[in-house]
Amino acid sequence: MSAPAQWLNCTSIPSTASALNSSRHYANPPHLASSTEDFQDALDVLSFFQRELGISAPSTNPIFDAGTPESRRATLSATSTLEHPSAWVDVYYPVLNTGNTDGISLSILDSDNQPTWTADLLEDGNPGDETAAKYKHTIPPWHGMSAAGEAIGQIVYANYGTKDDYDQLVEAGNGEQSNRRR
Repeated sequence: MSAPAQWLNCTSIPSTASALNSSRHYANPPHLASSTEDFQDALDVLSFFQRELGISAPSTNPIFDAGTPESRRATLSATSTLEHPSAWVDVYYPVLNTGNTDGISLSILDSDNQPTWTADLLEDGNPGDETAAKYKHTIPPWHGMSAAGEAIGQIVYANYGTKDDYDQLVEAGNGEQSNRRR
């Protein structure tokens, strides 16, 4: 999926239309870190740099695992040969949790633990935006770095959730548990 040259030409004067087209190209389809689409975006950027900066594409794509000797050589040579630009892709292996739509819910419960309100956690997708509507269920909701499970407790308003906000809750006698869990 390579972008048409008129979308990505870095030597022309940008316009609203070219900025929108470039944004759409790099933002679609969804590309979670370490996904196939994310890697394709990296290859598109590599191709863009090679084309726009006049970098000759080598016989094999310069794709290196981050931290390897090849990656280090590419990084160090980038500043030693400024008259001959280079471009490569470093591959990282992030540890990420991702969403799961099975049984995911957020509800406010009454005193009998019955839901009085349940949030709609899936995006509706803007019907006026064809792309948003098309990919609305591609990436399910999740709270990054949270463990799976069930949490039940009182609702406590913590303003912006800064340390000062939590300190004020503790001072008022409302946030001792919240502050300890941070």
